Amino acid sequence: MRVSDLGLPATAIAPVVTRNNGKTNQGQQISEGTTSQRLQPPEGDQSPKPLHRLAQVRIRQGVSRRTMARRMKVDIRTVREEEDPTRDLPLSALYRWQRALQVPLIELLSDIEEPLSAPVLKRARLLRMMKTVRAIQLRAKQPVVRQLAELLAEQLLEIMPELADVSPWPMGRRRRSSDCGPTADRIFKVRFR
Repeated sequence: MRVSDLGLPATAIAPVVTRNNGKTNQGQQISEGTTSQRLQPPEGDQSPKPLHRLAQVRIRQGVSRRTMARRMKVDIRTVREEEDPTRDLPLSALYRWQRALQVPLIELLSDIEEPLSAPVLKRARLLRMMKTVRAIQLRAKQPVVRQLAELLAEQLLEIMPELADVSPWPMGRRRRSSDCGPTADRIFKVRFR
């Protein structure tokens, strides 16, 4: 399948660089001898053009790299590498991102200068708002504040029912991979017989 077969505007079609000749061809289908790779800047150009905006959409959706890796069943390194806007990705990778972020494919392919479409921006804002409401519900000590947060959550769910499973913002600092978790601080009694 070719990207041009999707009926997207020409600005959304990512150029492909082949190993065979190193030339950029608009809308060329990836064939044998081509791989997902970084584009080299054309002669006279200082930097390569961005091909996608995966990182920008992920950040606007309020999704961490770790969550994306979990949703796409890949490691975090792969997510980080694929987020590079100059990386030429196969359609299968773009569809994987599209399913994980639940956005139209065109939002991932559009020129970097274009703002996100109104529905995607609205969804991202509602998602952030619901995360804040969930955090208030969890941390509020006064019953009145909890009731107001509950009312706001119900109103947000009326607008966008898929926000029902949204979790609150993380508390405290995030643990680095080199840090031990709270389980390491526990004392266990072991009996040997």
